[in-house]
Formats: sequence, C-alpha cells, structure tokens
Amino acid sequence: MGNEHQNVPPVVHVQRPSHPGASMAFIFSTLSFLFWANILGYLGPGGSLAVGVVQLAVYGSYLAGSVILFKRGDDFDGNVFMVFAAFFGGVGGVLNVGSTISAMLGLPFSPQVGGICWILVGVFLLACSPATLRSNIVDAGVYVLAALALLTLGFTIIGFLPTVGLTVAAWLLFVVGILGVVLTASILGSIIGYRIPLGPAILRPRTATRAKSAETFAASL
Repeated sequence: MGNEHQNVPPVVHVQRPSHPGASMAFIFSTLSFLFWANILGYLGPGGSLAVGVVQLAVYGSYLAGSVILFKRGDDFDGNVFMVFAAFFGGVGGVLNVGSTISAMLGLPFSPQVGGICWILVGVFLLACSPATLRSNIVDAGVYVLAALALLTLGFTIIGFLPTVGLTVAAWLLFVVGILGVVLTASILGSIIGYRIPLGPAILRPRTATRAKSAETFAASL
C-alpha cells in the first residue's frame, strides 16, 4: 500500500513574461529617425545633446527588454537588445552628451572612439544577419541596412571614408526607421488580431532545406 500521508510537492506553474518585441522595435525605430535627423543637421545646434538625453532615457527600457527576452529563453534577441542597450542607449548617449559639453568647455573629445564603437556594432549586426535572412524581408532589411549604416558611419568618423558617408549612413538609418515602424505594427497586429505581412524569407529556413534534401534523397532510392 502506498503512503497515504506522503507529501506531494505542489505543482507551480511559472508564467513566462510577455514578449517586449513591439516596444523594443518602436524604440529602435525612433532612435533611427533621430540619428537620421541629427546627422543631416535637421535638429539644429543642440541636436546631439537632445538626442543623447533621449538615448540615456531609453537605456533602461532597452536593458529591461533584453533581460525579459533572456528570461523567455530567447538568447538571440536577448543578446541583440543587450548590445543595443549598451551602445545605442548608454554609450551613444554619453558620447553625444559628452561631445556637446566638451565643445562648450573647450575640452578635447575624440569622436573616433564613437566611430570604432559603431564599426564593431555594425560587424555584430552583420554576424546576426544570416538568422534574419531566414525570417522575412523586413527583419533582414533592418539588420543588414542598420549594419551598413553603422559601418559607413563609423568608417567616416574615423576618417577612412569621405564625409559623404555621413549622408549615406543617415539615409540608410531613415530606411531602417521605416522598416522598424512596419515591424512594430506587425508585432502589435499579431497581439491584437490583425496581420501585416513582412514578406518571405530571403534564404530557405534550415528545416525546410533539410526536409527538401531528405525528400530528394528518398526519391532517388
């Protein structure tokens, strides 16, 4: 006979946190438009300081979003937004604020530090791009164009490219901002019940490729 008084541990259901993708995409899109406007001089003399303050303001949201993604087991997006928090929020904000204050005080401030950061983040996004090429056109466009924009911006800042690179980077960021808005709307739509298509995958997903290979192999037997 079993022990009728055996203690059975209660079953605890741990609810995963909701996905912060829509808010993360919206913040990213907003910053892309601000970078575009600031690089082209549309924000006036105080543009860099104002954008830097905004970057520092969204740092916490970026960081919280990345932590939530890690808790959900989403290692890819968690790492991506952790990098975004560090560089688009913290590092970028401090560099913009610091460069403005140093100019006011007449202190030297090396822009090349920021240029190197943007190059490395661009390389990081390029490394992430193969995964998005198997997702959809909008995701792939965001990663690839953002990577090209940051690489162009970084190499221009450190002097490897002519100053026209700033204009090229700015308009690439403008396109990235538009794609970010589309991505935000699509994620929100999936939450509240409407669908915005993001286009097909540029590369065939691995599972589909393997299934096709198995099908071809079976047909040859």
